[in-house]
Amino acid sequence: MIPVNGVYAIKVTLLAAGPIGEDDIAATVTVENSYGHTYPPDQLLTDAACTISIAGNHTASLPKKPYNIKFSSFKSILGIPSSRSFRALAGYEDNSASGMRTHVTYKQFFASVGHMITPDLRWAELWIKQPGGSYQLQGLYQISQRVKHRSLITGIPMVGGNPATGSYYHESYNQGRAEDPEQQYLNTVRMKFESTYPDDGGNTPEQLAYVQDRLLAMEAAIIAGGDLSTVIDIPSWARMYAQGEWFKDHDRWNGSTYFYELPGDTKVYAGPIWDVSASMNEQDPNFWDNVANIRSPYGLYTSHRAWNPELLLNPGFVAEVKSVFSNYLQDIHLMMSYIRKSYAFIKSTGALTRNAALWDYFGTAMTEEWQDEQIDLHIKWLSDRLFWLSNHYNPVPANPIYLPA
Repeated sequence: MIPVNGVYAIKVTLLAAGPIGEDDIAATVTVENSYGHTYPPDQLLTDAACTISIAGNHTASLPKKPYNIKFSSFKSILGIPSSRSFRALAGYEDNSASGMRTHVTYKQFFASVGHMITPDLRWAELWIKQPGGSYQLQGLYQISQRVKHRSLITGIPMVGGNPATGSYYHESYNQGRAEDPEQQYLNTVRMKFESTYPDDGGNTPEQLAYVQDRLLAMEAAIIAGGDLSTVIDIPSWARMYAQGEWFKDHDRWNGSTYFYELPGDTKVYAGPIWDVSASMNEQDPNFWDNVANIRSPYGLYTSHRAWNPELLLNPGFVAEVKSVFSNYLQDIHLMMSYIRKSYAFIKSTGALTRNAALWDYFGTAMTEEWQDEQIDLHIKWLSDRLFWLSNHYNPVPANPIYLPA
C-alpha cells in the first residue's frame, strides 16, 4: 500500500567523531515525522542506541553509501516488523528514481501480489550528525529488513533443536566467491552456501554435517532428473528462476540467493528475494557484467547458472515456470500502475528533488525531466522483457498488449 503522508526522517547521531566504515560504530537513532507529515507514534523512535556501518559489496564503493543500522534489542520502526537490524539502501546505481526497482520488487510485485517472500521496507530520508555538528542530509533511502538474519524474514518459521528437527537458512554463491573467515560454509559441486541460521556462524558440527548431506543429496537429485517434488519446493524455485530471468538479475544464482529448510520437511525452499541493484537495464558504466547483455530486454540470462540447465529439462519444473510467467503477464498492468503511482507519490514529497541536489547518476544530473524519462524507460524495459519471456515459455499469437499511460 502506498503511504499518503510522505517519507520518514531517520536521524543518526554518531557518538564518536570520524568517518563511517565497515566496522560498527556507536550511535543513536531518532525516527520522526518529516516536512510536516504525521506518522503513528509506534512507528517512531527517539535517541535509540544503535550501531551503524557501511554495508554492501559493490554498492559500498559507490558515492552514496548504503548502511547497516543495528539495535541491541528488537525495534519496530516505520511500520516494519520488529527487527534488530535494518539496511539503509542507497539506490545510487538505480536509474529508475533512487531505488524504485528495489521498492517495486519488494513492496509490490513479490510481496503484495504474493509471488515470493520479501523483506519489508519504507522510503526515508537519512540524516547523519557528527558529535558537536548539525544533521546533514544524506538523501533518499529505503529502510529495509536485513535478509541475512532469519529473525527478520516474516513467513519463515525458524525452530532450533537437533539437526534432524531444526530449521536452516542459507545464502548461496557461485563457487568462485571468496569466503568470509567469520562465517561457516557448505559446498556442493555447483554452489557455495553460507549458513546463516541457526546462530549466524555458530552451527554445531552435527548441524553442518546434516545440512551438507542434505544439500549434496539435493544437488544429486536435480542433476539426475526425475520427480523433484520431495526434494525441492518447485513453486518457490520456479519463482526464483523467473525473477532472475525477468529482471536479468546479475546476483541471482551468483550471490545473494537464499534458501531455507523447515523441520519435518524433506524439501529445500527458495527465497526470499534480495539484492536487485544489478538488474533491469542496469546503466552503471562500471558494471562488471556484459553491458549489452544486461541492457537488452531479450534472450535468456540465468538459464546456465547453478542447476538451471538440469531444472529446465525437468517437465515438472518447466511447467511451473510457464505458469509463473503466465501469472506475471496477467499481473503486469498492476505492477506498471504501481510503478507510476509510487513514482508520483515520492516525487510529490520533494524527496527526489532533495536527493538530486546531493547526488548525480554517474555524472548525469538527475533533473525532473531525466527522472521522468527513466521511469518510462524502466516500464518499457520490464514490459518488453516479460513479453519476450512469456512468448519464449508460452508462445501466443502476437496480439499487441497496451499498457496504461
